[in-house]
Amino acid sequence: MPPVIALATRTADEFEALAGTRYRRLAPRWILGGVVFIVGLMLIFSMIGGMSAFGSPTPDPNGNCPIGWAPGWMMDGSGKVTSTFCSRLGLP
Repeated sequence: MPPVIALATRTADEFEALAGTRYRRLAPRWILGGVVFIVGLMLIFSMIGGMSAFGSPTPDPNGNCPIGWAPGWMMDGSGKVTSTFCSRLGLP
């Protein structure tokens, strides 16, 4: 008759409870990777938002911009308007 051995009981750690026994070692990497991804995405979006004339609307034929935007224009030395654009209100 083979001997009967009782299995040792152990409590599951946080990552094992979160991702299961099979992925308990990968869960911290996934969490850290997700945090780094979110921070990087926010950094990229802030860089894109700071680019001049990227994603900014153009004025309609009457020179009006959408709500939250102010019309602007560039002139040459003789006072002739060379280009028009919209810029966000409240930002320098």
